[in-house]
Amino acid sequence: MPDGTGFVVPRGKAPMTACTWISSKWPEPAFGSRAVVRCYVGGVGDEDVLDAADHDIVEACERHLSAVLDLPPRPQASSVVRWMRAMPQYEVGHVERVERIRRDLPPGIFVVGSAFDGVGVPDCVRAAGETAEQVLAHLDRRTIERETAR
Repeated sequence: MPDGTGFVVPRGKAPMTACTWISSKWPEPAFGSRAVVRCYVGGVGDEDVLDAADHDIVEACERHLSAVLDLPPRPQASSVVRWMRAMPQYEVGHVERVERIRRDLPPGIFVVGSAFDGVGVPDCVRAAGETAEQVLAHLDRRTIERETAR
């Protein structure tokens, strides 16, 4: 597998929206020397792809992956799991929209989660840590304000 942990596909360019090499992201002795990949299929505007038979989805992903990765022609094993509307897909301007939402919130109100900061577990953990720091800073400011008012 190439360096990295996967790639995202521009809308309409392939049957998948992204691909992750699980064997690089979360190595497991049981994988041996095999490449274990996960393809994300469907998405906003392409929900009908999920109506296809499992073998057709796997075959379409195989065909597109073979164009960019040096993989065997057929997977040793595969499975299809359908999680309808499970992952947010951000539109252009998402970061600015989230910044505006946060800026306009009343003091002491914070928002965090995959709808705002990234869909992966690492993104959510990072954002939760940053939000916790903001909460603590807000509480410290309130404590200081109370003590100065005395």
